[in-house]
Amino acid sequence: MMTSEKCCSVARTNDTSTISKVSAARKKYFDDPFAVYFCKHIEKRTALINRGYYIRVHAVYKAVRVFIETSNFPVQIVNLGAGFDTLFFRLRKKYKEKITRFLDVDLPSVVKQKYAVLNKYDSKRRKVQQLVVVLFRKVVKYALVACDLRNNDELIALLLTGCRLCSMIPTLFIAECVLNYLNVNESNRLLEMFPVIFSKCSIISYEQVLPRDTFGRFMCEHFTSVGSPLLSIDQYPDASSEIDRLNSLGWENVTVYSLSWIYYSSLSEQERKRIAELEEFDEYEMWHLKCSHYVIVVGSTVSFFLHKLKSVFGEPSCMPAEVGQGFRMQVKAHVAYVAKQADEIKRVGLRCIPMGENVILIGGWGASASGKHKRLASVCYWNVREDVVSIVTNFDQSDGRDPAERMFHSVTAVEDGQFVVFGGRTNPYNPMMDSWLCEITETKMLKMELLKIEQSKFRQIPRARYRHAACCIDDYFGRCVVFICGGIGLDTADGKAKNTQSLKVLDDCWILNYQFQEWKQVANMPVTLHSHRCAYIASNGTVIVVGGLQSLDEHFSSALYLFSTVSNCWTMKWRWSPSVDRYSFTAHLIGEEMLLLVGGVNRDHGECHDVALVSLNDGKAICLAMELEVKMERVVADGFMFVNHDSVLIQNGDGHILYIVGGGGNCFSFGTLLNQHILRIDLPMLSF
Repeated sequence: MMTSEKCCSVARTNDTSTISKVSAARKKYFDDPFAVYFCKHIEKRTALINRGYYIRVHAVYKAVRVFIETSNFPVQIVNLGAGFDTLFFRLRKKYKEKITRFLDVDLPSVVKQKYAVLNKYDSKRRKVQQLVVVLFRKVVKYALVACDLRNNDELIALLLTGCRLCSMIPTLFIAECVLNYLNVNESNRLLEMFPVIFSKCSIISYEQVLPRDTFGRFMCEHFTSVGSPLLSIDQYPDASSEIDRLNSLGWENVTVYSLSWIYYSSLSEQERKRIAELEEFDEYEMWHLKCSHYVIVVGSTVSFFLHKLKSVFGEPSCMPAEVGQGFRMQVKAHVAYVAKQADEIKRVGLRCIPMGENVILIGGWGASASGKHKRLASVCYWNVREDVVSIVTNFDQSDGRDPAERMFHSVTAVEDGQFVVFGGRTNPYNPMMDSWLCEITETKMLKMELLKIEQSKFRQIPRARYRHAACCIDDYFGRCVVFICGGIGLDTADGKAKNTQSLKVLDDCWILNYQFQEWKQVANMPVTLHSHRCAYIASNGTVIVVGGLQSLDEHFSSALYLFSTVSNCWTMKWRWSPSVDRYSFTAHLIGEEMLLLVGGVNRDHGECHDVALVSLNDGKAICLAMELEVKMERVVADGFMFVNHDSVLIQNGDGHILYIVGGGGNCFSFGTLLNQHILRIDLPMLSF
């Protein structure tokens, strides 16, 4: 039985959900003029949270409408754990004749609050009064039902006797983030009773899945911390287990859709474009991970509803599944460093480079010394041998600039211990195009010299960009120059962003001669790309470009592209198999025949918890699972995400040492996870 404390905690999730729905509605993600009446206070949510609630509301609303329109008879709808949901009020105008009963079921305390809101509006507030209060008082179609869902028998009695539901007409049960709050026995008994009592019934549930990866653990810990633990998720952790669950409980027809599938496969391009234009957005990794950790589970005792639903949402070709399949070998991971203060290594969108056996960290977004999350201007020097991270004293900021304060930029090691910083962004609509020649002095001073290259009629310069790729190559005379390609930039004549459609994914490529301070444009890539990586094979003057997305938030690249610095031509060598498509990863060349891919987000919008080794000869790939040592238990507890990170590879005898630095992000509404550790992975001599 649910304790009073547990009841209060579950009820509070309703309050936060209502605030988030109102935030999204106010930003025009969807139309809900009623939600604001139930909102205790207005609070602006992040674009990531607004998007998340948009796709949730869209998926459930669309599925419910399909159920209503598919039926040739009037229908009954029971909204379990409804909270302050306004679904009935949004449906009623269009489906006035089709809905014979609509019940909102929730805990007595929640029902009491909802009734008070409905009862308080008089005739002067007609929007709610006309649609809700009159219907409620007459108990014609709509009713609030106060019941603890754990009291299965009481619920059924209320539905059949108190609310006069008919067991013979089509009945839909809705359970948005409800079943996981019940323990397995209680939720299964509920699910088992419905198809026995109601001969033509269906259910639409919205559930959390994938509890065992980093995002999933962080999600589960959040719900536990607010007193609403997910009690069923361990037994039903993914889409296939959800299908087996309903099948075993008497539901003959079952399908599951991830939110990723609904957003990218069922929404029109025009609707996705509309959503993209609403707010600044550059959290594609966290958006994809959020969408892969929530599913819509649909079950029915009749087949025609699911047939119709599949014609709307499509036949899901991929579903969220547990990680850990397909690994060919394991490599050991150690904790190399633990953050000792906020503004050291806890950052995302950073870039780092090796300096001998040491590592330099530049830029990114993360925890500042004051505890606030912001873009970080600090440059850190990690002395690997002494296990010390120190903040490098910055250059003279007399001109007011702080050039290290940027994210998703590039840092390229060149000659004589120097490195070039290029691009990046402040906010998503403010990409940067400046380039700096930098070095760390022996006294740990950071010297940054701005490369003043101005555009003219005879001298072109690249447009501002972030999430691009860069590497050091040799020019015709054997001098070290910087190659950059792709990224996200502005697509406006005046260089100012108006909305998200002012941004475009780029395909142009440039070479920066930092010694002569000049840019040279070379042949464009065959495709547009961002969040990809590139590497250089010096023996034949070839740049390798791999991975990334071809549009802002979709279309994974699965090909290897080669650019010849000699002929100024691009070729596509192959598409790899098995697919190791990913973006927001890091890559390192091993010899001239292998490429190491670290982390990222995969084609199924899951987090890559692996190191993939790709043969440059034939595209074959093997995945190396990371074996966590005993000391790594702390990493598991704290969480370590292999996205938005950077990494460095250092030769160690016949093998290599891989350091993974930074990473993490805003995990939807669950909080911010910033990696607190630098991981060291010892790689043996690798070959196929």
